[in-house]
Amino acid sequence: MGRLITTFLLSLVIFFFEDSYIQSQFKLIKEYIENYFFIRLIDSSIDIIGNGGYQAAFCIFLFAVGMLFRKKRLSYAGKYGLFSLLTASVIVQFLKHLIGRARPRLDNAYLFIGPSIKDGFDSFPSGHAFGAFTLAVIFSNVYPRSGIIFYGIASTISLWRLYDNSHFLSDVFAGMFLGMIIGRWFLNKYPHKYPPESAATDSKTEKG
Repeated sequence: MGRLITTFLLSLVIFFFEDSYIQSQFKLIKEYIENYFFIRLIDSSIDIIGNGGYQAAFCIFLFAVGMLFRKKRLSYAGKYGLFSLLTASVIVQFLKHLIGRARPRLDNAYLFIGPSIKDGFDSFPSGHAFGAFTLAVIFSNVYPRSGIIFYGIASTISLWRLYDNSHFLSDVFAGMFLGMIIGRWFLNKYPHKYPPESAATDSKTEKG
C-alpha cells in the first residue's frame, strides 16, 4: 500500500507540473473538433452519465429492480454503488473547498487560495472522476465480465473533463485514484457473497 501511495504522489507531482501544457493541447483539440455533430452528441451524453445526480438515480433504479425481481447481485450493486457515491461526494466537496484550486478557465494552473467556497476555486480533485471510478470499482467487482466497460466509461467521463476545460490532468488523476480507494474500501467493508458470474448458474446463485 505504501508503494502504491508513493507512486500516486510522484505521478501527481509530475502531472501537476505538466498541467498547463497538457491543458493547452486539449484546448487546441477542442477548437478543431468541437463543431462536429458526433462530438457534440458525445459531449451531451457525457454530461448526463457523468452527472452525480443521474448516477445516484441509476443506482436507486438498480437497487429497486434487484429487490423487485430478487436479483441480489443487482440490488447489491445499486445499494453500495449509491452509498459509495454519496460518500465520495461528501469527501470530494470537502477536499475541493479545502484546497481551493483555480479552475482551468482562470488560466492559472498553480493558483491555490486554500479554504474557500468562492466560485471557480474548486478544481482539485475532479468530482466526476471521483464518482465515476468509485462506481466502476463497485460494478466491476459485482459484474467482472463487464469490468472493461465500466472502467472505459469512467475513463471517458474523467478525461472529457480535460476536453471541457473543467479540470487539469492532476485533478482528474487524483479523482480517479481516490475514487478507486473509496470503492475498494466499500467492497472490503461490505463484501458481496455471490460467486463469480456464470451464464449457467447465475439465476440459481442469486436466489440463494
